Amino acid sequence: MIFERNDLDEAAFLNDLRQTISDDGLLGAYLDVTPVKRVRRVEIGGTVGESLDRNTRFMQIVDYFSPYPNVTVPLSTLYVACCLLFPVPAALLSTAGMAAVYAYFGVFRWTVLLTYPALIAQFPLLLYGLSRSFVWGGRRYHWPERFEVVVDD
Repeated sequence: MIFERNDLDEAAFLNDLRQTISDDGLLGAYLDVTPVKRVRRVEIGGTVGESLDRNTRFMQIVDYFSPYPNVTVPLSTLYVACCLLFPVPAALLSTAGMAAVYAYFGVFRWTVLLTYPALIAQFPLLLYGLSRSFVWGGRRYHWPERFEVVVDD
């Protein structure tokens, strides 16, 4: 993310940053973000527990910094309902849509075929992620509100 310091109220940003976990989520709340067509490959490893913690942190960032936070769970419910009630059209449309996104960014991988099962799996992971604490950088975090963070050492 590239920006000039005068693009944001630095004092207010730093004050809020001390009270939250997601610097990128907070920056998105302070700045108008324009995505660029640039992809960087990042290897992610780890145990199942570490993967669940990453997913939990991501889900909570989306929940707390989304411009429409009350839409996340209902929209996800609608997606999974469509996937289960209309599996063939949902599988074809979701996979085709994700393939278009992959192509737009110049990414051509077989993993696009996992779009449909990922949509189904993401719903329980969303609910799980919104209901728990997570480990990040070796410390356990409880994030009950956007600007309220409890750290267990």
